[in-house]
Amino acid sequence: SVSPPFGLAVRDSLLFVALGTKGYALYDIKNPSDIEMVGSWTQPAKDFIWLGDRLFIMGFGNVLLVDFTQPNSPLLIATIE
Repeated sequence: SVSPPFGLAVRDSLLFVALGTKGYALYDIKNPSDIEMVGSWTQPAKDFIWLGDRLFIMGFGNVLLVDFTQPNSPLLIATIE
């Protein structure tokens, strides 16, 4: 069964979807009739907040600050427990 997303974040043609304990995924939504998954990560995620090119990823008991200047190669800046 597919569970609903916990949280979403959209910026330009990118859509982040929080999948709870299953992690999060990134989609290219430039063409809504042909949505393409760009990447997925296993770090649990509940929600997101954008700050410039940086994304706060709310987990279960922590917050990650990740630089998504290069969406295919995210750079972890900090973890806040």
